[in-house]
Amino acid sequence: MTFPLHKKQNYFKYSVLTVSSVALILLAIIFFKVDGAEAFVFRSFSKINFLRALTTGKNSGKASLVLAKISDLEKENQILRESTGLGGTHPGIPAKVVLGGGYIFSDSLYINEGSGSGIENGDLALSPEKIFVGRISETGTNWSKIEPFGLLGQKVALRFGPNKEITVEASGLGRGELITELPQDAQITPGETVWLGKNPEFPAGLVSEIKKVDGREIQNIIIKSPLPFGSLLDIVILKNR
Repeated sequence: MTFPLHKKQNYFKYSVLTVSSVALILLAIIFFKVDGAEAFVFRSFSKINFLRALTTGKNSGKASLVLAKISDLEKENQILRESTGLGGTHPGIPAKVVLGGGYIFSDSLYINEGSGSGIENGDLALSPEKIFVGRISETGTNWSKIEPFGLLGQKVALRFGPNKEITVEASGLGRGELITELPQDAQITPGETVWLGKNPEFPAGLVSEIKKVDGREIQNIIIKSPLPFGSLLDIVILKNR
């Protein structure tokens, strides 16, 4: 019985090695810009999608809380759109995430729509709930790269407050987190919605943590996206206004 078990283990290891090798070769094709290869690679990823993180059944409690918060954000966003006469709709270009958002590719997301669909650098990427995901940073004919919210070193204008009256610039810490400074007397609470500065109709994140700075009249605010970038499947692209 030992030999069949050992044989199955070897087969599994070789299968994983083969899949990993194929993935590295395909990615090398992208990075070395082989003509005509990008579309083929992203079509393959769109069909196989084997590098997307699988979160079903994992951290179900945390996921439920995140989804509940996303639902609250969408309701708040819907009320805002209706009150401003926007009718609750934003025309956009639907796309599928085919690569990125996990531990290896945490600094980017790739989608299966590109310049052939009218997507350009700077366009907004949103979740189906109309929560800010990031901006388009690179395009091909049939693919685009999204720079996700909270990328390390990223600078983003954000808004706080019940009337979005507090405007700040936040710096990315990586993996959907950012930090900014506010005066100590600013009334900010954990869990508060943070809005995109240039497009304040879209929620971007939540206040995750507030830290007072000893000897200074400021407080550090940690902001985190409520979206699980590693398991996003659907994206809506809006033209940059």
